Amino acid sequence: MESRIIIYHSDEEEKCKEFVDNENVLILSGNSKDDIWLGKGMYFWDNIGNAKWWNHKQCDRHPDMKYSIAVANVVLDNLLDLTDYDVYMSLDKLWKQICQLCGLNPNVQLGGKLNFLFDTLDFEQKYDLIKVYGKYNNTFNKGFFKFDYSTMKSEPTIGVKCIYSIRSANCIIEKDLIKEGRSMNKEESLTFLQSCMEKVKMASEQDIQFYREVYRLDCVSPTETSDFEFVLPAIDLQCNCEINDEYDLDACDLVSNRTPKMQLNYSFLGTNLLNQQNNDNLPYAA
Repeated sequence: MESRIIIYHSDEEEKCKEFVDNENVLILSGNSKDDIWLGKGMYFWDNIGNAKWWNHKQCDRHPDMKYSIAVANVVLDNLLDLTDYDVYMSLDKLWKQICQLCGLNPNVQLGGKLNFLFDTLDFEQKYDLIKVYGKYNNTFNKGFFKFDYSTMKSEPTIGVKCIYSIRSANCIIEKDLIKEGRSMNKEESLTFLQSCMEKVKMASEQDIQFYREVYRLDCVSPTETSDFEFVLPAIDLQCNCEINDEYDLDACDLVSNRTPKMQLNYSFLGTNLLNQQNNDNLPYAA
C-alpha cells in the first residue's frame, strides 16, 4: 500500500511558482541553520498552520518581498524517518562506525552527517526525503490542552513540529500554490468549529444538562477510577531505590486509600532526582 502525505513549503513567490510549474525543480534551502536540521534539501511543514506561521515570520523579516505557500502531495515509500527510534539508533551506529574507521570526529551537526551519508553511501539512491521532529519551546501552551516544557513526563504537546526535507523530486505526485484565504481542509474544519460555538451559544437548558452528564462520564469518572501501577525504571537507567516512610507514592492524590510510602532516588543521565509529591517530573506511574 502506497503511503502519501500533504506537506507545505513557504518561500518567495517567484520561487514557489517555479517549483509548481516545473516537474523536477526543488527550492533548495540556503538557511545558515540547515546544519542543525536536515542539511541540503527543500523543507516542508506537515500542516498549513505551521507553514503560515513560518510565512508570517518571513514576511516580517523581509517586508519588501512577496511570499507564497506551495503544497505538495508526496509518496513516503522512500522516507528516511528520523522519528523512528530503530532508524535513529541504526544511523548512530553507522556514523560511529564510519568515524572510527576513518579517524573522524563524530561530534558534528546533524545536517553535516546527513549530507555526508547522502554523498558517500548511496543514500540518494535509497531515500527521496527525510522526516524529523523539531522542538519549539516558545510555542504557546495555554490552549485547548496544557503542557509543561520543564517536565520529564509523557504528555500531549504542540511544542513539537514535524519537518520534512525533500532530497529528490521523484516522490512528488502533484503540487500547487495555496490560494489566498483557502487552506485545504483546514478552513472546513475551522468553519465546523465555529458552527459548534454557535450551537453552544444557543444551547437550551436540556442541552446544558446533557453536556454536564457527558462531562461527568467522559472527564470526571475516568480520573476518579484510574488505577496507577508503579513501574520501576529500566535497569540501564541505573536506578537506586530506597524504601522509607517519608513520601507517598500516589501520583495524583485522588484516591482515598493511601498507598505504602516510598522514597526513590533516581539517576537519569547523571542527575539524581527525588519523586516528592510536588515534583511531577518523574515517570513513576503508568
